[in-house]
Amino acid sequence: MRLEVLAPMLIYKQPDAALLERRLATDEYIGTVKKDGYFYQLIHDLDDNIYLYSRSKSKKTGFYSEKIENVPHIREWATNLPKGTAIVGEIYYPGKTSKDVTKIMGSLPQKAQDRQYNSNAFGGPIHYYIHDLLFYNGDEIYNMPYEERYKLLRQYIENLQNDTIEFVESYNDNLQNNLQDVFDRGEEGMVFKKRSGLYLPGKRPQDNFKVKTEETFDAIIIGFVNPEKEYTGKELESWTYFIDGAPVTKAYYNGWKAGIEIGAIDENGSIRSIGTISSGMTDHLRQDMAENPDSYLDKVVEIQAMSVNKDDYTIRHGRLMRIRDDKASSDCTIKSIFG
Repeated sequence: MRLEVLAPMLIYKQPDAALLERRLATDEYIGTVKKDGYFYQLIHDLDDNIYLYSRSKSKKTGFYSEKIENVPHIREWATNLPKGTAIVGEIYYPGKTSKDVTKIMGSLPQKAQDRQYNSNAFGGPIHYYIHDLLFYNGDEIYNMPYEERYKLLRQYIENLQNDTIEFVESYNDNLQNNLQDVFDRGEEGMVFKKRSGLYLPGKRPQDNFKVKTEETFDAIIIGFVNPEKEYTGKELESWTYFIDGAPVTKAYYNGWKAGIEIGAIDENGSIRSIGTISSGMTDHLRQDMAENPDSYLDKVVEIQAMSVNKDDYTIRHGRLMRIRDDKASSDCTIKSIFG
């Protein structure tokens, strides 16, 4: 019998500085180090099958994408778990980014295996970083408070670690200082869960939140991103944008732009593309960019990003903050952004 696959629990973004300080000063939270990877739920079901489900659903099946064939070493490890066990964690590469994870988990199984086991270019077998327990030996654990789930996770799982299976790094006190130490070590950030909080599948409990590093910089609008046509979101039943009977994205339906391409001036005086931005854009801005594109080209924008990559001049999870009419495009250089 296939064990129930619970929808991922969602986590709020960082609260404002004052609220963050108040929360971290209490003893109500457990803080866990976040890796730069992707959520995966690992299941050893009651029929002795082992599955690894991502948080995204397949367009073909409508069910969570299953990826255990990409990582045979994780499947072999999971045989140590009793039947009827489900845990959640992150698939990640130490010292690398989520972009490197995609090269493994987004590939076909044979290519994923070759890249891990037969090549030195990808970092060897990818890691699984375990941070919560949902079922154990057929018993429901997810409806227990997080502090109890965490204790059971330590009791049952921590001693099963190996070179590629890691147990979550956590802190129970002095959270503000420990958060700074985590940042100083170059980790992505931390997730803080209330000790009394339950695992609520598909929900976003207000008392759980993550804190990640963020950077802001100025860049130049050098182009636009056209919208995707097909709508595949969660609001299909109430969706109102259709063409020829097929659901399409709102931006495509209205003929708007979906985002912007941004760039900066390199050491040769040429403008170099550093990525695209769609987050943070209002419908009015998308419409106006489609109707008056020349009014925006070469303008300076302030971008907030989770991080910038100095090796290949790319950004991660960028968001448009504002258009800066007070700044000249000549001030936006690769050096000023990436150092």
